[in-house]
Amino acid sequence: MRVTPCQLPDNAKLERPCPLMRVVAIFVVLLICPLVTIIAEEKPDSLAEWVSQLVNQLQTDDKAQRREIESALIELGPQVLPYLTEPNRTQPMGQRVSLERVRRVLQQQKSAASLEESRFTLSGNVTLQELLTQLSHQTKNRLDQSTIPTKLLDKHIQIDFQETSFWEVIDWLEAEFPLHYAELSQFESQDKTDPEVTHLHQGPVRFEFLKPLSKKLIGNDQQLLWRIPVQVYFEPRLRPLYLHWKGNAFKATGFTEQIEKTIELEPYNPDASIELAAESDQGGLKTILDFVGPREEALEKIQLEGSFNLILAAGHEQVEFDLTGSPLPVTKRVGRARVELIELKRATIDLYKETQTAHKEVLRATLDVLYSPQVLNAFESHRTWMFSDPVWIRTAEGNPIPREPLFKTLNQFPGEIVVAYDFEIPPDQQPGSQLIYRIPTLVTTLNLPVQPVLLPTGSSQKK
Repeated sequence: MRVTPCQLPDNAKLERPCPLMRVVAIFVVLLICPLVTIIAEEKPDSLAEWVSQLVNQLQTDDKAQRREIESALIELGPQVLPYLTEPNRTQPMGQRVSLERVRRVLQQQKSAASLEESRFTLSGNVTLQELLTQLSHQTKNRLDQSTIPTKLLDKHIQIDFQETSFWEVIDWLEAEFPLHYAELSQFESQDKTDPEVTHLHQGPVRFEFLKPLSKKLIGNDQQLLWRIPVQVYFEPRLRPLYLHWKGNAFKATGFTEQIEKTIELEPYNPDASIELAAESDQGGLKTILDFVGPREEALEKIQLEGSFNLILAAGHEQVEFDLTGSPLPVTKRVGRARVELIELKRATIDLYKETQTAHKEVLRATLDVLYSPQVLNAFESHRTWMFSDPVWIRTAEGNPIPREPLFKTLNQFPGEIVVAYDFEIPPDQQPGSQLIYRIPTLVTTLNLPVQPVLLPTGSSQKK
């Protein structure tokens, strides 16, 4: 129902105001009516139509009205990002500024939300396959079921998950079934839960601590080297870039047979600064934390605490370029990042197979990708991850065409690359096709505290 804010109810009583009050009342009504009418218009059935209507109303010259409309768009949340019109020079300046402001806020919200742990809700009697399918669908985490036996997938189970975190569900699966979450979002067969493995969750990350092992130090008869293997798993939907920590970021305390006696273990290399590339191994990033302690003390358990820093790309947006022959270059902006399609041309590449050389015709797309300092957050030195931004062609029929494995780097600056990607697409399939580029709107650091965790050492200490 459309609200007409200037219409009075039928039973309203009017008293004759003095002339001055009448002037003030008219002025207030004239000032408020357009604003209330805008916000109170009947909401269309489609979210896209509602967003389009609000975007059109941003053309108003009234700053106060534009601010109200901006608030209304932001209140709808990041779900409206696909329906927001791209700011362009044909729009009034006020509308462009408002659109840019709304986009920036919503992209920041989306980026922040992507860093939270995924939650899952499902109850009833379901098969394992149905559980895994729903878990993948609700959390946006891809799970490969191909390694799980069909007999196990068809097994019925009674469950009641209410806003349960993704990793808590994985823990439950490993406890209930002979499975272990492993590399590339797959499951390995496992007869029973490994008692020498201790799990700990921190947001969207799972730590897997193995039993600490001791080792003699060459040339040192007074101390032992204690090594704590750690495997770090990330929710598959995330795009981790680097795991970073310092040698003195972790504290280890050893417990002897007499639990009341504790031994403080020192970091083996406290001044070290360690950084591991994480993007290429989402199936579990392996590392070891090293400490030294007195050789004469037999440690039964070690308590570990500290923190890692995870540098990751977040808030990905999809940029699309038409391949039907539009004038180039074409620039697309996503928040404070920019992707420019500079050139499209047919090219021939060589394929080397043993003693023979073959030739293949491809479509070569040259792109200039720029991340502003606000996106990179001072991590320009890690720009090699930019070459892993997903890019592919979607044909008019909706079929994806991946890029060729090899690409050419034409230029490289802090926060910017110019690169040429090749695609095997025949000329007759190019009309109606689109080049798709997924770009993160934020590169940020997520602190991952490791709360005190007690790890049994067993009786394998070497003296």
